[in-house]
Amino acid sequence: MKAADSINMYQNFPAKLMLLGEYAAIVEASSLNLPFYKYGGSLKYSSPEQKNVAETSQKVLREFYEYLLKLEKNTGEQILNLSQFHQDLDKGIFFDSSIPNGFGLGSSGALCAAIYDHYALKKRDVYFQDQSFQNDLYLKEIFQSMESFFHQKSSGIDPLVCFFKKPILVKAMSEIESIDVKLTSKIVIYLVDSEISRHTSSYVKFFLEKYKNKSFRKEFESQYVKNNEICVSSLIHQHPVEFWESLKEISRYQNHYMQMMIPSKFKSIWEEGLESNLFFFKLCGAGGGGYLLAFSLDPVETEQKFAEYGFDYHRLEASMFECAAE
Repeated sequence: MKAADSINMYQNFPAKLMLLGEYAAIVEASSLNLPFYKYGGSLKYSSPEQKNVAETSQKVLREFYEYLLKLEKNTGEQILNLSQFHQDLDKGIFFDSSIPNGFGLGSSGALCAAIYDHYALKKRDVYFQDQSFQNDLYLKEIFQSMESFFHQKSSGIDPLVCFFKKPILVKAMSEIESIDVKLTSKIVIYLVDSEISRHTSSYVKFFLEKYKNKSFRKEFESQYVKNNEICVSSLIHQHPVEFWESLKEISRYQNHYMQMMIPSKFKSIWEEGLESNLFFFKLCGAGGGGYLLAFSLDPVETEQKFAEYGFDYHRLEASMFECAAE
């Protein structure tokens, strides 16, 4: 049966959360990426009560279809059944998603995963069954090309996480593996809502321009990338003290060198955390809005502080990263 033959075959794809590695991943350092089941999306056919949502989604999908058509002509490689995709668009198919757009949770990644899952002419769905993916980057390259429609420069990792629904550790962009991640109980993690939607591409472009500067690049690699690598390793190997010390340095670096990416209403509490050592903020994705990540040693005091500032937040639980039966 072809993927598009039955709507009942359409599965839900989760959001993604880059826990560590924002901007470091762009320069081929490590990133730790998790499927995030609080939100998700799937392809559906529109019904009368979904008319407004469906029309908005269809507009994006038709533009995406045109982009994929041009991509196919330019590369000469047929990856997707675009004629079937076009027919389904005419029948009213749309992407029904609860993932907020512009909040750093992989809304475009889930969409790309759904499109690939249903229209791939030869779906590469056997990876990660033996927990290995290091030697074949073909699918990552496909997703990189697809998601570049939405971002100035895509790594292809977001769609990969959404598609396989597994935590993925990326090292130097050419080493990718599925891993088991156990969040330490000693450190509580929060998603804090900035209530600001933003466009990833503008912040990525800003960073890439700054990265051309020799002195900025030197500081970024010697401080930020170094501590990012320590954070990733110490989290995986359950070394909370080392993780906490390096996390503070990441938070400090972002507060000093990446002020443009920090929403103004978070700048005061960000510095309070650095001074008290009770909680640290860091960007979640590109920054500039969307969600921010906060890590805390004292959840009671931290949540009181969030209440003082009037912040809406989600305390992350292990169940949010685990797949429920579909």
